[in-house]
Amino acid sequence: MMCATVKYKYMYFLTYHSRNRGQEKRSLYLFGETINLCADIKEPFSQEEATVAKMIIPTANPKEKAMFERLNIRLVESLTVEEFEKIVSEYLTTHNVLNLATCRNNEPRCTTLEYFNNGLTVYIFSEGGGKILNIKENNLVSFTVNDPYHPEKDFFSAVGLQVWGRASIFKRFDDPQRAEEIRKYFRSEEALKKQGLSEMAKQVNYNIITIEPIKIRYLDLRKGFRNVMWQKE
Repeated sequence: MMCATVKYKYMYFLTYHSRNRGQEKRSLYLFGETINLCADIKEPFSQEEATVAKMIIPTANPKEKAMFERLNIRLVESLTVEEFEKIVSEYLTTHNVLNLATCRNNEPRCTTLEYFNNGLTVYIFSEGGGKILNIKENNLVSFTVNDPYHPEKDFFSAVGLQVWGRASIFKRFDDPQRAEEIRKYFRSEEALKKQGLSEMAKQVNYNIITIEPIKIRYLDLRKGFRNVMWQKE
């Protein structure tokens, strides 16, 4: 039995599930009170395997709803954790550049980088630089991924993710087995081979950055997503 006390302001959709196992998911809609939740889990699993997340979906007031309806925009009003994670995972998989924000000694830094992902987990290969020093001192990071925006064609066409997370780093040669496991998700392998860079890349002891999300905000008004948020409990 797993229990939790939950307070909330918006409509949440709470799901208990295991990343590494395919057992039955349990979800509950919650509406505006403080309650105690208990959920039976058929197959026992460790605390490390369990992920509890919630959805926070902003509620439009009548004036906002009317305005969006005039623009042929129907806002999303309910969404499960699994549905949102699938949307975000597919979005991450169809893009490959992010803007990574790190901070150390009250000096923020933003770096544009190639990335790849496994679900919601993001990986970056890096030779080094200020972002590595920043992460070693402060592992709380944020990044954005977005589509090109053309307001002259459609003012409401902005699409993108804003992600807050925790980053970890290790050197490739310090843990070759783990590095190879992560490299399976790397999408530029064929490009390296075609350009004759594959063997050269194997000699580089690069840093591998892993970012696990804590909070994700998704915007795509034309599909009804107005800053819909996923948050890890």
